[in-house]
Amino acid sequence: MIIVDILSRILGRQRTWQLGRRLYMIGRGEVVNDIASNGEAELMRRASRAFAERGAVGTFRAFDVGANMGKWTEYMLAAARDAGVTARVDAFEPIDAAHAALAARFAGNAAVVLHKTAVSDHVGEAEMFVAGETAGTNSLLPVAADAIGRQVVPLTDIPTVMDELAVATINLLKIDAEGHDFTILRGILPKFRSGAVEVVQFEYNWRWLVNGASLRSVFDLISALDYEVGLMEGSEVQLFDWSFEIDRFFERNYVIVRSDMVAALGARRLRWNENNLLVPA
Repeated sequence: MIIVDILSRILGRQRTWQLGRRLYMIGRGEVVNDIASNGEAELMRRASRAFAERGAVGTFRAFDVGANMGKWTEYMLAAARDAGVTARVDAFEPIDAAHAALAARFAGNAAVVLHKTAVSDHVGEAEMFVAGETAGTNSLLPVAADAIGRQVVPLTDIPTVMDELAVATINLLKIDAEGHDFTILRGILPKFRSGAVEVVQFEYNWRWLVNGASLRSVFDLISALDYEVGLMEGSEVQLFDWSFEIDRFFERNYVIVRSDMVAALGARRLRWNENNLLVPA
């Protein structure tokens, strides 16, 4: 407390708060949310290598939900290529301009199949809030205060798509739905129960509040199933139980991993200690 008092007098309350928050974020391992450095690319590499190392026959199946301009899809194809496996990415993007840009980017690439639909927990249609024609913050939720318009889009859910395409297993499913992520995860529940999805990566941020969801919702969803939850910490997959310490709504990519994939991904199980810090289990 003495140090805090001294800092407050020297820096003032606002700058002390800024410094403290910065140190807190560094301690939490919060990073710039970029595919190359936030663990997403590493997860693609690990999932691709796991597929190759077990001698899996066939095609590595990846789903890109909220594909936007296709950056994740491009990284996924590169990771699969480096691992020596054949991959197919089913990319879902409902907004007209973004879908057109996505189609242009992967024109003639048979490894990418585009779906002009949003993903939710049911089949139907809904109004989507458009922050920008190719903005990464377009959402089924009213989270963009500066939305320039709305677009009615078709809806589907992951089990329906898997059944229609006769996909037995999704090897890696990425969800970036600007707050709608938990609704999509809830819709996947039948496939979680049958173990038909190996690894899920989903984005968590303050927009989840608008959807009335939290990370606790995810842990509860899969609590009785053969899956574990965690996140990418640098180049490491960390798995753990829920703690209030993580439900702070800072933007981060979390993972759901089928238990038999834990070792294949080189994931590490951690636990929360008495100081609310993650330590080896």
